[in-house]
Amino acid sequence: MFFFSQLFYIAIGFILGFYFNSYGFELIDQLILFKIRINKKINECLDFSVKNKCEILECILINEDHFFKNDTLNTIIKVKDVIDKDTFIDIFYHFQLEINEDSGLMIRYTYNNKINRIYIHYKQVKDGYILKLPIDIENYKKKGLDNIAEGKKFNFQNEFNEISQATINDIDILEEINEMNGINNDFGLLNNNKILIKYLKKEFNLDKIDQLKIKYKNFHLDDEKMELIDHEIIKKQDHECIESEILLRCIKK
Repeated sequence: MFFFSQLFYIAIGFILGFYFNSYGFELIDQLILFKIRINKKINECLDFSVKNKCEILECILINEDHFFKNDTLNTIIKVKDVIDKDTFIDIFYHFQLEINEDSGLMIRYTYNNKINRIYIHYKQVKDGYILKLPIDIENYKKKGLDNIAEGKKFNFQNEFNEISQATINDIDILEEINEMNGINNDFGLLNNNKILIKYLKKEFNLDKIDQLKIKYKNFHLDDEKMELIDHEIIKKQDHECIESEILLRCIKK
């Protein structure tokens, strides 16, 4: 059908072109350009609707003993207006899970055809943090970008956006790490949604962390030495979060 529709356009172009003694070429060009413009406008409308849709896929509660997820938890989160201290406590108590300052709620969501994660920990909400639902991703992203140090926005957009390798105890976790890198390529650091290493320990059911290693695809330009260097994150302690000195230097103090 598509092939015949193209022939139809070309035939009409030639007929009208010969009628006006122009051999059809100028008119065909105009028809093709018109068709391209229409298709572009349609695609822009479709892209707009996709880019502005944020859908929660699943929610997970994390404490010292559990990496807990089920459909009821997903339903509870989706009908909430906010995630704050009271909501956080209510959800943990509802599922009879112990809570401490490092207890976390992880939300996996899709946005612009990519899966990302947001981690919220109890200490964070106890200090007044509130996440409004449904998640306004553009607002969340903007708040994060506002915390980038002067002249460092390029790093987040073009350097921290690609990760080539990620392992924990020699287990390949590149897919999960790309989700954790998040909407701003910052592992939640810009919005203070830090990702504790102990969260990964529970997710992958490990007794201990020998080593978490993350290697970025792009080199980092060392401003002082004026040379390109490898950018890696290597962590071994439960209480640490996913961060590097390079990342921290690009965030406002």
